[in-house]
Amino acid sequence: MLQQKKETQIPLTRYRLGKPFVTGAVALGESNFSCETLSHLQVFTSEKQADGTVVLSRTMTRDTEIFGLGQTMGNVNKRGARYRMYAIDDFQHTPEKESLYGSHPFFIWKSKSEVFGIFVDYPGEVIFDVGFSDCNKLTITIATANLDVYFLQGSSLKNVTKNFLQLVGKPFLPPRWSFGYHQSRWGYVTQQDVEGIVAKFETHQIPLDAVYLDLDYMDDFKVFTISEERFPKFKNMISAFKTKGIRVAPIIDPGVKIEKGYEVYEQGMEQGFFITDKEGKPFQASVWPGLTHFPDFLNPKARAWWGSKYKMLHDMGIDGFWNDMNEPAIFYSPEGLEKSVKTLVDTTTKDKNLGIKFLFLVDEIKKSQNSRDDMKAMYHQTPSQGRVSQDLVHNLFGMKMAESVKEGYDSFAPDVRYHLLSRSTYIGQHRFSGMWTGDNASWWEHLKLNIQHMCSLGLCGFYYAGADIGGFSYDTSGELLTRWNQLAVYMPLFRNHSNLFCKQQEPWAFDSETLNHSRNSIRFRYALLPYLYSSYVEALESCEPPIRMLGFDFEEDARARSIEDQFLCGSSLLAAPIMVNQGRGRVVYLPQTHLHWNVESLEERSQLKVLPKGDHYVEAPLGASPLFLRENAILPLAEPGRNSDSFGPVMTVLGLVTDVATFTLHWDDGQSKSLKEKCQLKISVRRTKDSLSGHFETLAGQLKTLPWRSISFEIYGIDGNVQRFTKELV
Repeated sequence: MLQQKKETQIPLTRYRLGKPFVTGAVALGESNFSCETLSHLQVFTSEKQADGTVVLSRTMTRDTEIFGLGQTMGNVNKRGARYRMYAIDDFQHTPEKESLYGSHPFFIWKSKSEVFGIFVDYPGEVIFDVGFSDCNKLTITIATANLDVYFLQGSSLKNVTKNFLQLVGKPFLPPRWSFGYHQSRWGYVTQQDVEGIVAKFETHQIPLDAVYLDLDYMDDFKVFTISEERFPKFKNMISAFKTKGIRVAPIIDPGVKIEKGYEVYEQGMEQGFFITDKEGKPFQASVWPGLTHFPDFLNPKARAWWGSKYKMLHDMGIDGFWNDMNEPAIFYSPEGLEKSVKTLVDTTTKDKNLGIKFLFLVDEIKKSQNSRDDMKAMYHQTPSQGRVSQDLVHNLFGMKMAESVKEGYDSFAPDVRYHLLSRSTYIGQHRFSGMWTGDNASWWEHLKLNIQHMCSLGLCGFYYAGADIGGFSYDTSGELLTRWNQLAVYMPLFRNHSNLFCKQQEPWAFDSETLNHSRNSIRFRYALLPYLYSSYVEALESCEPPIRMLGFDFEEDARARSIEDQFLCGSSLLAAPIMVNQGRGRVVYLPQTHLHWNVESLEERSQLKVLPKGDHYVEAPLGASPLFLRENAILPLAEPGRNSDSFGPVMTVLGLVTDVATFTLHWDDGQSKSLKEKCQLKISVRRTKDSLSGHFETLAGQLKTLPWRSISFEIYGIDGNVQRFTKELV
């Protein structure tokens, strides 16, 4: 694993009010930055309100742009909307929603005169009104007068982002198989179902690295159990898949079923590891198994106990998990449901002719789900501040659940790089967890949201992330799946996931044309894998998100900063996917000269052409997606095999070179923190007036550890002409 370097002091000041709860978001020691009281924060006016809230405000100029805030609805530039940092399970990701599953209260202020970052380290509710109530004002409302605000002075978006990651720590590096294709669905009910899915990938000759297990692998939805009825040979299945290079990632939910004789429940009760109510009794709420208790992840002993439970699955050969329902999500509490039912009964008893009242009664039942009153009725036991209301530290639940996995692996498998997704996240969690963006929908609008989320999350440190390909909710179409695959091939997480109540959306679930397009996209993903993996490793050092908006690299280009339907992937690529139904072309803005490749299949590269800076309309038939290689950049492409450990012996290096282009290939064993068999290969292409040459230099490790034996160079010039030559690696 890449080690966290000791950082020198950065242009950063912490402003404190009251006695903040220590969230764990900050990784940098206090000796590296100065500390002041909140009243000294000059860039914002601060005021404590009569209700106990604290309001920070500042006037925005016409040219002010606000970037960041992570997993929120709306544009990458956050102006014109209101955002509420309070994690909630809401599967309807529609434009008016102010909250989603995560809380990422960090943003970058950019105007002609200044660039700086603000991180409000507060684990409860924070509301960002970014020109919504007053188009010229940014207002931040914090629920109580106990908070830390970090001010990061900077000279550019890149500079502020790098300083922010020095503050909160660099992202974690998952195993290499995390970057392969993953198949998931709530609806793979039995072992036979799962084995059948894997077999179809083999039949259709589609690469695969992981298959996910949703709720049905458990015995009666009880966490850390396996249904012997539905998965009678679970361990054998894991072993058989692993010999094929396919991993299994089961879901882990935090709700522990209240059932005598159930070991997890009994241990939690005996040790006092569950969240309590105001009277000190374990809090009850209903989730998938029925009435449950929730582990108190803010209690270090409870967290260590929970983390140790993952060992059972690790010992079976599993090192991949997805923590779900960890906002925490609550269907209802007995008290909340009783209150709603009483309102219903009282109202309908008094009045049978409800009229418009009926609509309010429908909403009354909904109020019992994920109720704020329930969060206020739950209490954690913390080492630093004793009993704390869950409502005041609400946004830490998912983070601390993920931290339990890290702590568990540190104890029983310290050199293993685990794969971990979390639905609910908080700043700092990126050091030990990835995330997916939750229950999106099979809507064309959510293709663009996929890009917007990733560009905003990257600024907050969440590099290993992605959205459910095809959409989790509602029925997708073959065309939507095709276009979503074409977009998602560049995202670190490449997972198709859907729910029980919608149609199947595996690559073969539609027609032969969709199957062919899906296969081509997935094979192209594996061709890109050396580039994507290397770019991710480079991003950990450079603190430049692997997926980012055009304005991150071309900051002085106002047009580039305004574009939200294109994105950069690593140092070489600009992607401009098709995001409308029946779209067969689009306008693309290029901030510099690029080589245009309408990617249809890995093998078809006959129509590549050089395009200058500016606007271009490019054709894109259903099977093709516009991709652009930057001038003086090179792209390594592998021959896909059946998984992330299987490649052909020849690597192709594609480039548009007018001077010098370099790329550092990072490779290792793919699974150890110590990066066994690590190799770094610097690949260079140089063009002079009279010649073109390619070189490689080993920066670390040995060439024999690489799966490739030779490099085939395919280099274009500014005139569009291509030259090809091959060099042997060993």
